[in-house]
Amino acid sequence: KIDKPGLVECPQCHELKMPHRACLNCGYYKSNKVM
Repeated sequence: KIDKPGLVECPQCHELKMPHRACLNCGYYKSNKVM
């Protein structure tokens, strides 16, 4: 059985985001601006 992935807090803007993805709110991923 596959569970839905949980959400994690973005370290930059503190919005909830999918794990291992760039934040759609601020555009950061692992302390790097990617969007």
